[in-house]
Amino acid sequence: MPSVQSRVLAYVAPSTLRELELAIKDTFLKILFRGSIGTSLLDYEFSLIDVVTHLDYGITSYTLDKLVADALWLVLRKIAQVVHCAAWQHNPYESRKPLPSFIPTYQLSALGVTAPLISLVLANPVANPLLEAFSSVKALRERVQLVKQAAFRFIGWIGNAITLSIEIGAGATWNWGAYWGLTWEEFLGRIEGVKKEGDQLAGTETCAIDDNPLAVILHPTHSSTAIRAAQIFDGDIPIQAATIYVELEDNSVFENEFISLFV
Repeated sequence: MPSVQSRVLAYVAPSTLRELELAIKDTFLKILFRGSIGTSLLDYEFSLIDVVTHLDYGITSYTLDKLVADALWLVLRKIAQVVHCAAWQHNPYESRKPLPSFIPTYQLSALGVTAPLISLVLANPVANPLLEAFSSVKALRERVQLVKQAAFRFIGWIGNAITLSIEIGAGATWNWGAYWGLTWEEFLGRIEGVKKEGDQLAGTETCAIDDNPLAVILHPTHSSTAIRAAQIFDGDIPIQAATIYVELEDNSVFENEFISLFV
């Protein structure tokens, strides 16, 4: 019996998230990233319960539940926004300009990295590819797998880029705290504070709640800052459209599959 070869996308373990947290070290920054991006959604396991079956003129197709699809795709959008806010030093709480959907070459050169494909998520105003209809449950499962794999890959890319920026120090041109309204000095200061303690767990002290008489509690519906924070949490950051050119690695199944989402 002849052998049959099939192509399967390899699953990237969430160890990339661990690598990111080893790079940022500070517990407060870890909480910011996990909470804002919604990384817990990446623990989602594909389930038939979330599959919607359609029958149209005798043709059966399958889609993913809209709530699940939108939540998973939003994770990728937020990851892209973190990267682009860092590259452009764009504070979404203060800036009235749209966030560019490409990364300038001088920023890529500064870290010695290539442009991440995550930019395509912002540059292409397409519908959520997780909401497309598929002729089989297997094809739908593979689409979900690809999106999760992409999320973990780009989280790993962020971890590496943050590490490179930390090595440069105060002179780094990427601000990895911009998405949360932090300056690079504030972001780097928290990490260096943990380093000085000589123990990564020392960062937990930064999460302590102090009895500060000058603390301000923002009203969730009347405070403009609180309203803007809620909008950013929902991925609502204006994007400036642009054409993106990417260089593919040779024989990269993942890159070709990911690009196919936008074609």
